[in-house]
Formats: sequence, structure tokens, C-alpha cells
Amino acid sequence: MGKVCFTLGHPEKMYDFAWLFNPDVTIRPATRAWISDTPGFDVFYKDNYDEVIAGFPYIKLTGEEEQAVIRTFYQNNVFAKGN
Repeated sequence: MGKVCFTLGHPEKMYDFAWLFNPDVTIRPATRAWISDTPGFDVFYKDNYDEVIAGFPYIKLTGEEEQAVIRTFYQNNVFAKGN
């Protein structure tokens, strides 16, 4: 199983790819459900995103915790503005 996420700042977008490895397949829709009840490709937009993630035991960061994560990212990223 693998996962890779791309988060873009401008425009603000997130692309999240997850997969199960099968050496006999290059690419195909999932044969079992991952998030939705229907196997295939899951595509979610902001209008249904909150509903989708509500079904999982995620933690919610406070605004201060979010800012601490952002500061850490920018301090350690040579490509960030100001570095």
C-alpha cells in the first residue's frame, strides 16, 4: 500500500493518491471500496469533503497548532519564501 499527497499553495489544492500494489496491473479502478461505498476511483471536492472525513477518527488541530506546523515547514524548506 502506498500514498503520496501534493499540496499546492496557489491555487490552494490538494491531490491525494493512495494505492495497493499489484505487480500484474499498471493502473485500474479499485476493486474494493476505500472511502466511498463504491469501488473505483474516489474523487472528493470541498462541498462533500467535510462529510467524507467526518467518518474517520482524525484529530482537529487548533489554529495555534496549525500555525506551528506551517512555521516548522517554512523554517525547514529552502524553497519557501524568505529562505
